[in-house]
Amino acid sequence: MTTRTLALAMAATLALQGCAGPKQPGSADSAKGADMSSVCNPVFIGLGAAAACAALARGNNRLRTGAACAAVAVTACYLANSYRAEQVRSAKQVEEEYLKKNAQLPERATVTAYRSQVNPGSAVSRGQEVKLVSTIVAVPGRTERGVVVEEEVGIFDSQNEAWGNPVRKTANGGKEAGEFQTSFTIPIRDGWSQGVYTLRRTLYVNGSVAQRDDATTRFQVVQGADESSLALALP
Repeated sequence: MTTRTLALAMAATLALQGCAGPKQPGSADSAKGADMSSVCNPVFIGLGAAAACAALARGNNRLRTGAACAAVAVTACYLANSYRAEQVRSAKQVEEEYLKKNAQLPERATVTAYRSQVNPGSAVSRGQEVKLVSTIVAVPGRTERGVVVEEEVGIFDSQNEAWGNPVRKTANGGKEAGEFQTSFTIPIRDGWSQGVYTLRRTLYVNGSVAQRDDATTRFQVVQGADESSLALALP
């Protein structure tokens, strides 16, 4: 493990220890309505992580590593606390839809759709945010009516280096099937290096991997005219 990798992982850990947002009623993992700028204060969290990481780096790399760690720490806090999940169709509705095309329900609970996109599609200036928005459709099984759907997201840069640890959140607090719309928020701050970032997504159903996408959900960070960070969604 490189010094930079160790520093980024430490920054994410420090951020998660230092930020704990309010929970969304009815869901153990969602922070709907939270004031993210307060929960994930970029000055408090960023400066603390930058100082700790700079101590691990050497020579001229200290400033760059410290800036990257500050960005990672704030991002880790946002991922952990900004997650939102809303049920838009009931278990009965998705079950009826499934039975129109199939003779019977699957034996075990199954995800029939998992689609994600990065919003917005245009450039996002420094201080603004990128959202990963997903649609999940989970169908109950004949022998497995209870369903726990969890969504995990990890950020990897163009060097395939992880920006902290992946964050795993529960999409259906009521443990029932249905269609759910979810979102993670990613703040674009100074400290983001230019390049393509990949959002590696894994969906779990009752603890087992249901779907995984390690390559298709991406955005690009470039430098603006004033040297600020910009993010561009990639097709």
